Amino acid sequence: MGIYYDAIGRRIAKAKRNKQGELEIHTVFVWDGSHLVQEIQKGKNSQETDRTFTYIYRHPNSYEPLAQCIDRRDEQGNRIEHEINYFHCDQIGIPREMTDSQGKLIWRGRYDAWGGLHYDRHLAQQNQGHQPFRLQNQYIDQETGLHYNFLRYYEPMTGRFMTQDPIGLQGGMNFYQFAPNAQAWVDPLGLAVICTRPLSLLTDVPKFGDIKFETLLGTNMDLAMNHTHIFYGDSSNFENVDNIGYGNHGIFKETDPNVIKKYKCDTTNIYDDNIMRKAVANISSRKDGLFSKGLQYDDDNYGLFINNCQDFKTESVKEYDRIINNKRKNLRDILV
Repeated sequence: MGIYYDAIGRRIAKAKRNKQGELEIHTVFVWDGSHLVQEIQKGKNSQETDRTFTYIYRHPNSYEPLAQCIDRRDEQGNRIEHEINYFHCDQIGIPREMTDSQGKLIWRGRYDAWGGLHYDRHLAQQNQGHQPFRLQNQYIDQETGLHYNFLRYYEPMTGRFMTQDPIGLQGGMNFYQFAPNAQAWVDPLGLAVICTRPLSLLTDVPKFGDIKFETLLGTNMDLAMNHTHIFYGDSSNFENVDNIGYGNHGIFKETDPNVIKKYKCDTTNIYDDNIMRKAVANISSRKDGLFSKGLQYDDDNYGLFINNCQDFKTESVKEYDRIINNKRKNLRDILV
């Protein structure tokens, strides 16, 4: 078996040896960023033409598959096969069933807690549906039983990755861990992100006595300010990931889908979920002599220009870096 990658590490083709012992490509993969958008299966012989599977996802930032379009043409370019199938996924984006365009069930699968397929059944012979997905952004290789997870391979029997975390110690001391709870976590890339949304004068800005801030400045004034928030898991599916931030009413979690949709994320700076949770916990319990009431990030200590959401994010990142540096130091001491 041969595997080919592009310059940024995406798998673009699989090959197997022919009767002469030479590698022949049998599957080609087409990518849009980190999303697999097309799979081309080569014909098994000179009389069989290629079949193309095009994948559509729930939304552009999601790894949850929605539909599959199958297309095959003869040598003259005439369409000889065209099907549209639909994925039906569970709460963490695993396909459980597949139906055709008429709603007829053509495939059903049953998984264990870590994404291993224990049972599947194809129910329609006339529809050659192809269901290669497992946990979000994982593609099953029938040749090896491993799941290709964009940057590395995942082994469902052990619930661990086969290769080390590509971001090294920034991903924590366990280089091979997938997730603490595969039934609750949606983590197709295994990282946390910092996100922002426009600041709402109605909910995010504190009152001065009984006078709201917008009353003093005018409701049409554009402050060009953002609320900063931490999202655990990944930004691919905000509805299913945990999050935390600091605002006028103290430390809180975003739950309103309409508000969550407004967030834009910085994917150039990424953090390990477990370490960021520890950093946030440390910051949340911090006391500071500058503030008269309890903890530094109590609701009564919020200020629009000092001790605000961005300060909470900045201090959390600083604490994250401190934890990482301590882990590196401890590891060096062990190795020495």
